[in-house]
Amino acid sequence: MNEVAQILQNAKNHDLLYCDYIAHLIAAMLPAADQVSDGLINMVGKPKMDLDRDGVYLSADRKIGVVDKYGSVYEITVRSL
Repeated sequence: MNEVAQILQNAKNHDLLYCDYIAHLIAAMLPAADQVSDGLINMVGKPKMDLDRDGVYLSADRKIGVVDKYGSVYEITVRSL
């Protein structure tokens, strides 16, 4: 199975999952929500896909990197259960 066929097959296994949508909402709204509190968040990254080293799609999971104002790094994972 070539790489494109494998990506398409893996994607079919995860039809109608909203991980992208939910991850993008979190990444977009977290900084705004933090302004209501004490402004503890320094940076919110863009959602990243779950890919292997060669860029092959592994799952619908999305990860968002977050850094607080003290430099601690966090990872938020959006995963369909």
